[in-house]
Amino acid sequence: MSIISYDAPTFVPLGSIRDKRIDVDRPIPVHTEYPNNLSLFIYPLYPMAGILGKKIEMTRVIHNGAFTPVTLIRVPTLDVAQVKTVETDGYSAVVIRMTDGKKVTMREFDLDGVLANVVKGDVLSLDIFDAITEVTVSGISKGKGFQGAMKRWNFKGGPASHGSKFHRALGSIGKRKPRRTKPGQKMHGHMGLDGITLKHVPVVLVNKELRVVAVKGPVPGARNSLVTFTF
Repeated sequence: MSIISYDAPTFVPLGSIRDKRIDVDRPIPVHTEYPNNLSLFIYPLYPMAGILGKKIEMTRVIHNGAFTPVTLIRVPTLDVAQVKTVETDGYSAVVIRMTDGKKVTMREFDLDGVLANVVKGDVLSLDIFDAITEVTVSGISKGKGFQGAMKRWNFKGGPASHGSKFHRALGSIGKRKPRRTKPGQKMHGHMGLDGITLKHVPVVLVNKELRVVAVKGPVPGARNSLVTFTF
């Protein structure tokens, strides 16, 4: 089986991306032979840098002459805790450390983009947002506990009039054949606390003195929850 890798964008085997053991600077051979007729997927490699922040709350600002709903995200002190290289760790990455009072949080990002030339001990400022207009925001949604099917899946429910015996009940969860409930059936259960990622979120304003970034629209998570920016 012969797989061809194109120059732009760079394509690599899925296993290399999953293991993150790939040398980006080393050119990938044009033809790669895989034995035993293995079925492999080819995905483009898009390295992304990023930083951490804490969600404050939502508000609105005047942007381009109109009220714009935004979410304020505070960016505490950020510094580079470690720089991983292919020679020492098998892949290249940078570990960003966020210090918020006595709490320290560390996350790993790709050594690329605005973080390509950082070294251990560097303190990151909000100047990295000067050339960034859109970001990818990731967070953990609010936990709602155990909820019924109407709230969890936005089901319509039954008639609310007098005499109806089907108001907020789930209803049928299967059919005659097969005589079982199929996996993945939308039912009542735990709601929330899911990892949610929003792509192409516009950056409305950046206050470098207060270290606050305002992005358009809502952001998953409660107040003071951890938010990850990638760009």
